Amino acid sequence: DANGAAGVAVITTATVDLSAGGTIGQGVNGAIDTAVDTLNATSNGDIDVLESDGATLGVLDSSSAGDITVVSTSGDLLVQSVTALSQTVTLNTVNGRILDGDGATDVDIASDVAVLQSSAGIGATGDALDTDITTLQATATAGNVVITEQNDLVVESVVTGAGATAGDGNVTLRSETGDIILGNGASTNVIVADQDTVRLEAG
Repeated sequence: DANGAAGVAVITTATVDLSAGGTIGQGVNGAIDTAVDTLNATSNGDIDVLESDGATLGVLDSSSAGDITVVSTSGDLLVQSVTALSQTVTLNTVNGRILDGDGATDVDIASDVAVLQSSAGIGATGDALDTDITTLQATATAGNVVITEQNDLVVESVVTGAGATAGDGNVTLRSETGDIILGNGASTNVIVADQDTVRLEAG
């Protein structure tokens, strides 16, 4: 983003395909500003995008060479395929949800660490966000957290319910073929609103 004005859309279109031999965007203050329906991006380094009104994340791949960060200031992020092997994927919806974008059990996020932050929920009952990751950090101010992992999952932190009401703020974590490991040495690993539930299912 060469204009230095965070949140001012530089790319406005239905579908954008970004490709770079190096990085796409440069950190939080140098992210590519978009207002698109569908985002695709491939790089050999970090990918940093600031989306203004929600988008479908089609194929994002950093070629195991960098982290991927997408922040949406308004609207949902519908995740189809975001890959940063051995790296970190960070998704943040300031006013919206992070959802499975294809309605199937295909992997939506593949990375070492996934950092997911949402104002309204991560995944949905009956349509989990599907991951192939090692470590999870997830925060949902309101709404539920519903994630299905392919293998072992280390839960570093899952926090829900700061703005939740009864029945809203549940946590459901499922491992298809492995273990769910609570903790990285922290004293608190999973926190939910008092009236809600945590469900853990190991494969």
